[in-house]
Amino acid sequence: MNKRIHYEDNLFILTAMIHLVRDICILEGSPELFLEKSVEDLRFVDKTLGALLDPLIHNPNFIDRNEQLDQFFEIDKELSVIATLLIENRETFSKDAALIPEMTETLRNICVNSANRQRTIEQNYSPDENGSMDHPLSSSEFTELFKPFDPKPREKKSS
Repeated sequence: MNKRIHYEDNLFILTAMIHLVRDICILEGSPELFLEKSVEDLRFVDKTLGALLDPLIHNPNFIDRNEQLDQFFEIDKELSVIATLLIENRETFSKDAALIPEMTETLRNICVNSANRQRTIEQNYSPDENGSMDHPLSSSEFTELFKPFDPKPREKKSS
């Protein structure tokens, strides 16, 4: 049976998981309740990104391959940033908790895996029709697209 991978949906879910961990880290929650689960979620995202990227790398004829590689690259960058923040206990609820050595090692492995995937993506990025290697979305554009939805309507300015 042919195995079909739904990259867009899978990458959206992984991005949502990363944003959830980011939001948990920003809030003043209880580290004893959320730190271990947050690290485990990041480990899951790391493992899943590796599993999803492999078939894409080995199929240069994949439709929208460069677009998918761009998304992988941006997600990996965000994953690495959050793992680094947790390791360094900056701007996160982990500043109030001591990471156990196993968690620190897991987070360091995530950063290494992420950097390796980013290099692999750069090495396997195919030039577009014009021979350009430009990414279609900038990092800020990608971040804007995946911002959490704010359901509050914006106020209209009167003239």
